[in-house]
Amino acid sequence: MSSFASFYLLTNKQLKELRGFTEEIPKLRLNKQTRLVAVEDEEEPQGPSPYDDFWDYLHKNCEEPIEFKWSGEILDRALIYLKEQDLDLTKSRFDTGNDLFAWLLFDKKVKSEFFEQLNPKHFTAKKVNKWLEEFYWGTPVESVMDGIRTIHSYLELVDDAKVVIVNTDYLASAITHTPSKAKKSKKQTARMVIYLCNDCGPRFGNSAKRIADTLEEAPQVCGTQFITVGRTINGELVEYIMDATMRVEGLCKAKATGYYRRVL
Repeated sequence: MSSFASFYLLTNKQLKELRGFTEEIPKLRLNKQTRLVAVEDEEEPQGPSPYDDFWDYLHKNCEEPIEFKWSGEILDRALIYLKEQDLDLTKSRFDTGNDLFAWLLFDKKVKSEFFEQLNPKHFTAKKVNKWLEEFYWGTPVESVMDGIRTIHSYLELVDDAKVVIVNTDYLASAITHTPSKAKKSKKQTARMVIYLCNDCGPRFGNSAKRIADTLEEAPQVCGTQFITVGRTINGELVEYIMDATMRVEGLCKAKATGYYRRVL
């Protein structure tokens, strides 16, 4: 499934005119119990779409002065990272009446609150990468850094007469995301390690990252797996380790020489 990100610079007059094109958009509201899942692309119905006039107006009348070269999924992760830093840009929205066709609205109020805090100098690749390795392992750190820079650059264009609206096809996931520090006594992200020999390790490619060599005094068979799951109890993180070994076709069952972080 393709994933896109859209930034548009509009005048206040254009924003008002754009609202008129939301009337034909199907209405849908999500609640806290709604579970967002990925689905296969369906064949598009024939004939005009209720979204056509909305998009046509944007394409013909509004500006996209700054290019964001990454996908919408990357922009969502940048927004989620900012949310984890107490910088929630998802509260100010341009309401289309459909929560799965959500747009963020960056106006003068949003600029006043976040512009200085979003200065790229406040963010380091090292810290962003540490977060990505925990929650979105494999995501290029530069892509999320570029997402933050692009948001900041668009905010700089906002003034009394102009606003910015932002959309991705998975924006609802960023909007409904609850920051880790706001979750009470809930499971932390699970971590999985798998022990592999020198021959089997490379077979996993990007789905497993070598962490270290195995200890001679604690030998493991190639293919042995463990999951670590944490839960906060009375304010302290308690971790549970569970054996998750299963038969993996083709593994040699020889003595493991290293252990690897698996992508869940």
